[in-house]
Amino acid sequence: MTKITTISSGGGDKKSSTTTLVISKFINLNNCLPKVVLLKILTMVHGGIYPSKQFLSCVIVCKQWREIIPRTIKILKFLNCDEELSRLLMKSSILKQDHNESLEEVIIQSPSTLDSVNKILTSLTMPFFCKISSLLYQPPLESLEITSIQLGDRCIELVSNIITIYNIKKLILRGVQLNDTQLITLSKSLKLNCFNCLEHLDLSNNNFTKLGLEFLFFTLLETNKENEKSNQRNSNIFLNSSNNNNNNNNNNNNNNNNNNNNNNNNNNNNNNNNNNNNNNNNNNKFKIIITIIIF
Repeated sequence: MTKITTISSGGGDKKSSTTTLVISKFINLNNCLPKVVLLKILTMVHGGIYPSKQFLSCVIVCKQWREIIPRTIKILKFLNCDEELSRLLMKSSILKQDHNESLEEVIIQSPSTLDSVNKILTSLTMPFFCKISSLLYQPPLESLEITSIQLGDRCIELVSNIITIYNIKKLILRGVQLNDTQLITLSKSLKLNCFNCLEHLDLSNNNFTKLGLEFLFFTLLETNKENEKSNQRNSNIFLNSSNNNNNNNNNNNNNNNNNNNNNNNNNNNNNNNNNNNNNNNNNNKFKIIITIIIF
């Protein structure tokens, strides 16, 4: 027997409603309810946030959930999850199948224990197995947010691994009691990622001092310079190859001087355009703004 109860109350202009799903027996709803109704149940229960306790209960009831929930989850939120719930979620198929092939953002807010954070971060540092293609893969994770819990050295190590594995654009570590040693460890991880594309960094409400902050700033500046030099080396290789090809063509085609001159002029114009494009790219590199929030 499945009972769905909706309670509404309001006073004046304010109205509120709550929906409760009570499962007293495990029954197969697939034979009596269409998929549209099952989808309504899923939407009503989990409230648009993956994952939740109610969502796991609904999965047990709705055996066709694999055909209903989207396979393109982009944001995964862990809100006030305890250790037991995090363990269940890690063992479930939400993070272990193809549902996170498009995962871009992971948010961990106010977890009850540090072990729950460790379990989530450990899962993100391991390659995932896709049952459809039978291949290991990593989701295109771009944003990681952890707030309102004191992170230990193991958590910092896992976050550092995530920084080196993924191209993190947004990193929020707010109110996690970061000290100088931990901040320096994270800064070194940013330097190790040669494709560092960090754009937003929130380190508010932490315990580091000027020492850790200076190390972070110098690391970001040095990383930006290394990326710029790498782009210049690639541009020089491209231009030198073009010039060598032009010289070989001139030596081999002595009878077509006029055509070669025209080709050289065109090549020079192309080289000038390439130089202009490279200059524009370098200028754009300098225009990258990293938003750092520190209070």
